[in-house]
Amino acid sequence: MRRSSVFIAFLLTVAPAAAKPSIVTMEVSNGKLAEAVNAAVLAEASTQFGGAVMVEQNGKLVLSAGYGYANREQKIPFRSTTIAQIGSISKSFTAAAVADLEAQGRIDPNAKISLYLKELNGKAAGDVTLQELLTHTGGYPEYCGDDFDRSSSAKMLSDCLAPLQTKPGSYAYSNAGYSALALVVERTSGMSLEAYLKSRITEPLGMHDTGYLFAATPPGRLASGYLKEANQGVISDRITALGGDYWNLKGNGGVQSTCVDMMKWGHAWFGPNPTLPAMATKLANPKTWVPTDDANIFYSYGLNVVTRADGSIQRVSHAGSDGVFLSLIRWYPAEKILIYFVGNSGEDDVKQAMQAALAAVKTAAPLRD
Repeated sequence: MRRSSVFIAFLLTVAPAAAKPSIVTMEVSNGKLAEAVNAAVLAEASTQFGGAVMVEQNGKLVLSAGYGYANREQKIPFRSTTIAQIGSISKSFTAAAVADLEAQGRIDPNAKISLYLKELNGKAAGDVTLQELLTHTGGYPEYCGDDFDRSSSAKMLSDCLAPLQTKPGSYAYSNAGYSALALVVERTSGMSLEAYLKSRITEPLGMHDTGYLFAATPPGRLASGYLKEANQGVISDRITALGGDYWNLKGNGGVQSTCVDMMKWGHAWFGPNPTLPAMATKLANPKTWVPTDDANIFYSYGLNVVTRADGSIQRVSHAGSDGVFLSLIRWYPAEKILIYFVGNSGEDDVKQAMQAALAAVKTAAPLRD
């Protein structure tokens, strides 16, 4: 098991009498913000809740805590080092790969996708640009069947990208669009998306527990998902069973990670010295943003950018859910607060604890509207 040096302070597993979760694994708690977030989670989380939260303020880790179980049957506590699904936050990794290839001069985001996927020549789907797909303005369908329907890249190209769902240029969230971008990454790099992310993105950032496939990982490290009492299994097992034909999911979801790694992911694209400048440059440039259906919320390179009335950035974030796992990464630049929250007990159950945690951040910081 890999462990970051920030956890040298203490590791204590307790079950406070006031806590609703079945077990609390407190690793770091320091200051008013940490106390407020932890208290909010304990007050609102159900007895079924399993998950973890990490919070940084001014570059310092103030809270790292796990609640409930990553695996109920084996009584394995959920910790900051538990590997769990991040859902649609996976899109930011695909976007980072595209930004990296652009920085190398190997792709042009303003080019039509048919330049990279020749099968789309002469089709409306082929006239869409990479930039439009990155910002969900390409008009591609939102879904192409169930996440775990067997789908090859050839099937995706023939069945999933046409007809267009909307006219290109208007915002319409598309998982299929990010799968198409993943194929562009593979065709351009000559590597699988998994291999490219590991070699160029996650491993250089020290994110050793992030990816799609975890065949060599001890089972106790991986979180199972639960809907009420039913164990929904581990997503990487279901992906592995498809033998590479998981193109309904690849590029748009399915990545698993730990809280520790996801905080590193936040560091990669925020602050004055981001460790992934190709991605950070895109997010900082309003020319790469497009408005969504919500006022003051824009989409850019796999992340949402929320602005204030004066145009300044209030927060950058993305959530992910498959109805079982729910996750959220969020950065408040003015307050220099980074939070990652994940749970495995069903979207509705996790959302209750997550919303309480976010409300506590807003109250304790406090945040500037």
